[in-house]
Amino acid sequence: MKIAHHCHASAQVIYAAKKDIPCLVLIREPVDAVTSFIIKSNESIGANAALREYLEFYQAVAKCAGKYVLADFETVIADFSKVIGAINAKYRVTFENWAAHSVDEKMVMDEVERLNRIRNKTVSTGYGTSATEEELAARRQKKMEIRKTIQDDLCRDLVSECESLYQSLRRQSV
Repeated sequence: MKIAHHCHASAQVIYAAKKDIPCLVLIREPVDAVTSFIIKSNESIGANAALREYLEFYQAVAKCAGKYVLADFETVIADFSKVIGAINAKYRVTFENWAAHSVDEKMVMDEVERLNRIRNKTVSTGYGTSATEEELAARRQKKMEIRKTIQDDLCRDLVSECESLYQSLRRQSV
């Protein structure tokens, strides 16, 4: 199974929709999503560009709504079994549902940390259980600074447009 992640390429979703390939699209509140994306890019992308990318991606995939499973980030975090159930029902597949097993959150977060270190070529991204208090504090501080930039007057209209699209799509999500 191929998995796209942290990619904002609507072509992947559109292709999956045309070919009836199981596809999960994650939707997240814009300020949170953009903050995470800017951090992941090591701040190589600015707030305005990241917001535009968010908007363009979701506007494009909205055109083929109903051809993929759309899941809100909060649902994915809180009840992934609901998401797997929606995928299984939509595509008549039988992906194993996590609800049947206990999931070790520590193990999951450590794996996220390990993969992020490899991809980002960093020592720590502040996700895993091995992150120090200093690393966690630095990540929280960076998030606050980026959020402030995103919510600045210069981005206000773009944030509003992203929020409106998010609310509209969220009503269609798992």
